Amino acid sequence: MVVAFRTRQTADVSMAAACAGILLIVSGTVVAVVGLQRLLANESCIVVRADGIAVQRKELEDFVAWDDVEVIRAAERSIVVARRDGTALTVGDRKFGGKDAKVLAPELDAVRRKAAFRLLG
Repeated sequence: MVVAFRTRQTADVSMAAACAGILLIVSGTVVAVVGLQRLLANESCIVVRADGIAVQRKELEDFVAWDDVEVIRAAERSIVVARRDGTALTVGDRKFGGKDAKVLAPELDAVRRKAAFRLLG
């Protein structure tokens, strides 16, 4: 037989438990909203397209055609897209799709090599 917590306690204990429950619900909601806001404030992505690679950061978007990319490599905690004209596009200090720069850069460079042979859709 199951008996509820509230029916076996005094009125003071029931009131304290109800207040604690309400406080936990409200504080959990506030923590979730603040955490998501902080997460979404640093929104950026790497878009791999058939014609090139695009990097979107906040309101800015940089696009480099595959023909203009010399190599894509990892440098410390960022990804560097080296262009044939000697300039470079550095993609920030964060993970994309759960992968850090040392894992993602070789995968992006493999896509660049496939694009050089026109193997992308």
